Amino acid sequence: MMDKKAVLALRIGSDATAKTFVKAKDLIMHMALRMKEGYTYDNVVAAFTQGLNSMEYKPVKTLTVPKEVPVFARYNWLKN
Repeated sequence: MMDKKAVLALRIGSDATAKTFVKAKDLIMHMALRMKEGYTYDNVVAAFTQGLNSMEYKPVKTLTVPKEVPVFARYNWLKN
């Protein structure tokens, strides 16, 4: 990870906020601890980028579907 620290810093981006920075720092610490435990990454930069992308998901917006009024509710019972 020390060899790739400049590339990892570029992956965070120039428009990073304090919240993004904290997430990236936590991800680097998590990856470093896993590497210390013996886990190996095929590509550290790709794993870091994928981890950042998965942390920055946008919440799913709920879809508002207009409810159709059933035919029997629109039936005028007084006309019969």
